[in-house]
Amino acid sequence: MNFNTDLIIESIKSLHNEIETVFTQYPLSVDAITKIENLLSQEFSMVGISGKAVSYDDVIAMFRQNAGKRSGLKIKTDDYKIIYQSDCLALVRYQETHSENKNILMRESVVLLRRNSHDECWQWHYLHETPISNN
Repeated sequence: MNFNTDLIIESIKSLHNEIETVFTQYPLSVDAITKIENLLSQEFSMVGISGKAVSYDDVIAMFRQNAGKRSGLKIKTDDYKIIYQSDCLALVRYQETHSENKNILMRESVVLLRRNSHDECWQWHYLHETPISNN
């Protein structure tokens, strides 16, 4: 079966673009948070670089509380590797680089994306982030 990976990678890029917008934009437009809410499933959860599990509601609250507080932040994603893909599920590993005020934080991330049908957009269901040390 031949799958289109472009839409999967676009979902990863889109979410990180919206996250960058939320952190750098002040005042925060309602549209920015709404776009993130639409990209994440209601069941979304994640394990961040601190090792703590976080729910959908906690993630959205964090974005709202930190909106506009990181004006110099730039987020780049690359090195995408599709680990598994079917019509409605995709497991993807990628690297994330956050640059801010000459500080660079890199992480290896694994995301589980899903959709209910082939015609729907990919939504984020689970994310696991691991910091990459500069050793």
